[in-house]
Parts: sequence; structure tokens; C-alpha cells
Amino acid sequence: EIQKYISASSDASRVYCVVKPGSEDEVRALVNFANDSGLALYSPIIGGILPKKSGVMVDLSCLDEGLEIDDHNLHATVPPAITFEQLRTELDKVDCRAFFPASTPTESVLLTYLEREILFASGRYTNKQLMIIHAILADGRLYKGGSHALPNATVSHREDGGPNLSKLLYQSKNSFGIPIRAV
Repeated sequence: EIQKYISASSDASRVYCVVKPGSEDEVRALVNFANDSGLALYSPIIGGILPKKSGVMVDLSCLDEGLEIDDHNLHATVPPAITFEQLRTELDKVDCRAFFPASTPTESVLLTYLEREILFASGRYTNKQLMIIHAILADGRLYKGGSHALPNATVSHREDGGPNLSKLLYQSKNSFGIPIRAV
């Protein structure tokens, strides 16, 4: 299974295994293990990775708990493994819609939005499909953006107050943190 994540011109022996965490705690434990062991954490990319250091491939396809639709405030909370088909099914139940991609290399809603793929109707509306991002940082801490960064936050408001650090996670291929959910 490892070879499908590696570039054809690269040596797959540097990637020891593929790990598919199923919860935030498992992602945090994986990050802490990698730090303690000196291993790199790699994320799947189109065309495969070129591993320079020994490490582990992190596939987020099992991180699917926590899909929530808020039809009153017109937003959804999505973990990385939720696909556009799953989102559409849940949105149809409450007669809501979302921007879907014109074309995307991944089925993941969260990863498509993080990579800023071209979405239908994106020319008519601003490109702010993600308001809040939660990610596990390289040191194992949980990063919460937007209004969730505030202690005791009970609502989801747009973007970060002050410097918008969530934008560092856009198009980063998980270099700055592993996304675990977004609103």
C-alpha cells in the first residue's frame, strides 16, 4: 500500500508505514511519537512524495467523525474524511447547499477547500469557504482558528481576530499542521 503514495522515481524504503488515524487523540499521539522518534510525517500528494527522511505516511481518510450541519447559521463542520457526496447528502436533508469543485484531485471537502481548488460559483462569491480551522501542530498542540481560538467560544464566527494565522494552513500540504476539522 505504501507505493501508491510514493513518486515513481523515489525510494519507498524511507516510508515505514501508512497510518490512518481515526480521532484527534490519535493524530496528536502520532505527532508526539514522530517527534520522540525523529521521524518525518508525510501527507499524500498528487504524483507521490519524494521522501528525504525516514518517516510515516499520514492518510486522513479515516478521520470522519464530527460532521455537523448548522442550517440556521449556514455552515458545516467537516473533518478531513468527509467527501462531497457525504456532505451533499447531509445538506439535502436540511435544504442547504455548498460550493462544489469544478475539478479536484481529492474527494475530501476539507482538503479541497484548503488547497483552494476552483469551485462552482466562486467567481460570484469571495473565496472564504473556510472560516475556522482546527489542526494539530508539529509540537502536538491543538490550534484553533477564528472565534474558536477564544476561551469558552460557543459560536463559529468568520476568520481569526488579529493576525489571520489560519491562512498558513492553506495550500501547505500539512507542513504547518495536520487539519482535523474546519467550519
